[in-house]
Amino acid sequence: MLDVHAPHEPINTWKGFALHIATIVIGLLIAVTLEQTVEFFHHRHEVREARESLAAEHEENIRRYHANVRDHLLRLANQNNDQRVLRYLLAHPGTSEDMLPGVMTFGEITIGEPVEAAWSTVERSDVASLLPPAELRDLATEYKELERESQVFHDFLKPYLADCAGYLTHTADITSTSVPEQQQTFNCVVTMQSRESVFGDQLSVIGNLKGYGPPLGWWQMVPYFHMAEQHDFAKDHPETNAPTLHDQQKAISVLSGSKGDDVSLDADHQRDKKQ
Repeated sequence: MLDVHAPHEPINTWKGFALHIATIVIGLLIAVTLEQTVEFFHHRHEVREARESLAAEHEENIRRYHANVRDHLLRLANQNNDQRVLRYLLAHPGTSEDMLPGVMTFGEITIGEPVEAAWSTVERSDVASLLPPAELRDLATEYKELERESQVFHDFLKPYLADCAGYLTHTADITSTSVPEQQQTFNCVVTMQSRESVFGDQLSVIGNLKGYGPPLGWWQMVPYFHMAEQHDFAKDHPETNAPTLHDQQKAISVLSGSKGDDVSLDADHQRDKKQ
């Protein structure tokens, strides 16, 4: 803080008074400038530290994301395998375990949780106001999608991953269970694969974020899910597809500016091509 002292000698002229005021003003300007300079470099230091922490966290989340994608694809392969095994067993009751067309398996039932310590610190601090708005928006979007990845897995998928393996609480051999339990397990696996596909859709969203790609296309993210074939069939059979398109066009007719060609069963496929 700058202390302003009275002059040691009396001021008897306007010139002396003006000189004294100018001295005070210059001193104040120097003090304010020094204070702002110190604050400027302090803010630069804070922003640099925040960006370094966010960059390290970003790289760790990318690593975990790709591990999660791999586990997701392996779970889909397991679910396809388990359906094949259970379809065979239900069609051939009494088949021994060593004669089944595969071994029941479920894969990883956990994910690499996204880390967000650096983002939480920045978000709650004054550093957030120092970052450019566009950079802050990109960060907020990234962490929102990562949080949704975790939420979809835990709330939407993981309960089914556990439920479908329920028979393992009393036997390791699926062929020793009753037909109703085999049917229940089969139904559970079918539902689990559908939910796993929804999880894959969220992973594909994250894959389009900066640094996480190159992203897998949506059909690549959901192997053994036959929606792509369904869309191809609809595209190749316009007459059969006409009633479906009519229903869709009727549904969106209430929207302002909607056109007849706004809908297509191939919309997801087109999205996949753009990616």
